[in-house]
Amino acid sequence: MSVRGHRKDKRKNIKIVLLVIAGVILLAYAGGVMYFRKHFVLGTSINGVNCMGRSVAGAENKLTDAVQNFELTLAARDNKNAILKGRDFSMDVIFDDSINNLLKEQNAFLWPVSWIGKKDKSIGVTINYDEAALMKLIDGLELVKASNMKPPVSAKLEYNSASKQYETVKEEQGSTILIPVLKSKVKEAVEGLNGILDLEKNKCYKVPDYTEDDKAVQDALNDVNKYVAAEVTYDYKTDKVNVDSDQIALWIDIGEDFTVSFDKDAVQEFVSNMAASHDTIFTNREFKTSYGYKININKGDYGWWTNRVEERKDLIRFIKEGKAGVKEPIYYQKAMKRGKNDIGKTYVEVNLTRQHVHLYKNGKLVDEADCVSGKTKSPTPAGIFSITYKDHTYEGHQVELTGEDYSSEVNFFIPFYGNVGLHDAGWRRSFGGTQYKTRGSHGCVNLPYHMAESIYNTVDKGMPVIVYEEPGVPSATTEAATTESQ
Repeated sequence: MSVRGHRKDKRKNIKIVLLVIAGVILLAYAGGVMYFRKHFVLGTSINGVNCMGRSVAGAENKLTDAVQNFELTLAARDNKNAILKGRDFSMDVIFDDSINNLLKEQNAFLWPVSWIGKKDKSIGVTINYDEAALMKLIDGLELVKASNMKPPVSAKLEYNSASKQYETVKEEQGSTILIPVLKSKVKEAVEGLNGILDLEKNKCYKVPDYTEDDKAVQDALNDVNKYVAAEVTYDYKTDKVNVDSDQIALWIDIGEDFTVSFDKDAVQEFVSNMAASHDTIFTNREFKTSYGYKININKGDYGWWTNRVEERKDLIRFIKEGKAGVKEPIYYQKAMKRGKNDIGKTYVEVNLTRQHVHLYKNGKLVDEADCVSGKTKSPTPAGIFSITYKDHTYEGHQVELTGEDYSSEVNFFIPFYGNVGLHDAGWRRSFGGTQYKTRGSHGCVNLPYHMAESIYNTVDKGMPVIVYEEPGVPSATTEAATTESQ
C-alpha cells in the first residue's frame, strides 16, 4: 500500500471515531433531555434538600424523609446544646402543586449546563407536627429546668476603699431562658426546616436590666465619684471633724435604676452627733465673777446652736457640688468664742444678789453701776443669754416699753430674753439695795443712764449677758421668770 493510501485510511478512521463520539454525545444529550423532562436537572435543591435527578415523586419522598428525620439543634450558652428530633413530635409534610410547577419551569434542553449558578429552590409545603408534643419536649429540656437556669445580674457600682472611688462590676448574663420566646423561635425553626437555632442570636435569654456600658450606669458612676471626691472639714478650733471619701460612700444610695441619692437619716445622724459634741447652748458653764469666785451656770440660751436640719441639707449640697475645703455649720446662733468657755471677753455681768452690773470689753472693765432687777413676782431670769438686738431713742424715733399696766419711755433698750432687757430708768432716783423686792421691775434690769449708754455702745447682737445670784445668799427667786419688760 502506498503512503498516500495509508493517510487516506487514517483520516477516514478519525472521521468515523468523531462521528461515533458525536453520535454518543447526541444520544446522551437526547436521552438527558428525555430524562430531565420528568426529573429535576443537575444542581436542583428544593427547600434545602438535594433533589437533582429525582422525579417529583422521588423529590417528595426525599423531602418527606428529610422532614421526618429532621433534627433541630438548640445552640445554647456554655455549649449546653440540646437536640429536638422531628420523629418525637410526628413531623410530616404536605405538598402542593408547586413542586410540579417547578419541574415544568425547568428547561430540559439546557440540562448539561443546569448546574451552573443553580440556587436553592423553594416550594410551598405545609409542615405538620404535633405541637403539644413539641411543647412538652421543650418543657422537659434540661436547659429550661429552674435548677439549671441562673438568673442574670445587672451591673452594679461598688466603692473601693483603697482607690477611694466607685468601680463598675460587670453584669452577669446568667442562663435564664425566656420559655415563651424559645417556644416561638422553635416553631419558626421547625416550620422553616432550619436545623440550628442559636438561642443567643434569637434573644431567647433573659438579659440583665443594666450593663456596665449603659448610660444610666456611666452617669451614676460619674456622679458618685464626683461626690466621694469632695473633702469637707469642720474646723471647731479646738478640734476638726473631717468628712472623707469613706464616710461619704456610707451615705450614698444607688437605686436599682441607678438613681443616686443620699441616706438623709444617716447624714442627719452624723450632723446631730457632731452638733451634740460641739454645741454649747443649754450646757453647764463655769464662770468667774467680778468678785473673784466661780459659779456654774446651767440656764439660759446663749451658746453655739447648730441648725441641724439645714446643715444636713447644706452638707449634702456641698458634697453634690464636689467641693473641697473648710465648711462652717449653719447655726441658729453663734457664741463669741469656741470651746467650753465660749463667753469670750466682752459681756455684761448682772449680779442679782448685789444688784450690780459690770460691763467688760476685751477683758477690761468698761463701766459698772447698781441696778434694779425684777421684783419677787416677776423676777429677772438667771442664766446666760444672748443679746437679741438693741434700740435707742433718737429724733423721730422713741423707744417705749409697754405692758398691761405700764408704759415707759427709755433712751436705750438691749433685750436678751424675750422682752426682758437692759435699759435706762430715768424715773428712778436710786439704784441697788433691796428695793427690787417691793419696787422692782417687771423683769428688766433698770440702769442709770450712763450705764445703759455704755452697754448700748459696747455690745452687739449675740454677745453674752450673764445673770446670776450669789450662791447661798437669799435673793429673789428666778423660777417664775417672765418675758414682760420695764
